[in-house]
Amino acid sequence: MLESINPATDQIVDRYEESSQEQIASAVALADLAFSAWRGSDFPSRAAAMRRAADLLEGGKARHAELMAAEMGKPIAQGKAEIEKCAWACRYYAENASRFLEPLP
Repeated sequence: MLESINPATDQIVDRYEESSQEQIASAVALADLAFSAWRGSDFPSRAAAMRRAADLLEGGKARHAELMAAEMGKPIAQGKAEIEKCAWACRYYAENASRFLEPLP
């Protein structure tokens, strides 16, 4: 059992079961399949996924910032700023990744 402990209060935030070797192997195999599918997808599909990730980050900003504060001791304002930066990066790459990967002239 793994415990997440609030560094400010020493209280347990949550407990997590450790994964078995079989669960880890299964997760790695699923990740490999997902990567193969992602690698074969077109840029509009990838961009849509990145925009959706940005939307999810922004939609859960308050909740995510509170979790960062509880688990890492990060001030709420800094957690919100980090989430905004990550959402910005998702949108940036959604708009620019295809151009970055074009062959050089």
